[in-house]
Amino acid sequence: MNFQKKTLIPLKKILIFLILFYSISIVSLVSLKKYYKQKFNPQKLNFILESSSRFKDLTDNPCAYQIVGDPDVGKNYIKIGLNCNNARTINTLSLNALNEKTLVGALKALAFMNNFQLKLEKIECYIDNQKINNLNISLKEQSNIECFFK
Repeated sequence: MNFQKKTLIPLKKILIFLILFYSISIVSLVSLKKYYKQKFNPQKLNFILESSSRFKDLTDNPCAYQIVGDPDVGKNYIKIGLNCNNARTINTLSLNALNEKTLVGALKALAFMNNFQLKLEKIECYIDNQKINNLNISLKEQSNIECFFK
């Protein structure tokens, strides 16, 4: 009889602990879900994803940086060669990553990633060796684009 009383006391403590633990866990989970639903804002998310850091080096030279390597997207990519006064860079972009699948959209994305000011009036571009007069042209897979900055 004495043995049963000794084993029941730790079992009661363990049972009380488990009840408290699960109660606190459930209350915390419900509170966090409610807080997340109230605080999530798509506009703030877009601001975080699309804005540049104030610590990032803003350059006036489009050829200062380049995006190298081939994305693992099969044939769904483009290559953009930027030609400045005395420099040339080759950048590879996945078409999947572009919101706007036009030449202007690709140049805007490239300017955002490489952090340079894009001045469309000072650009002359060729797609697969054909001069482009309208920069709003749609892009095809595996296009080779050459842009010259004046």
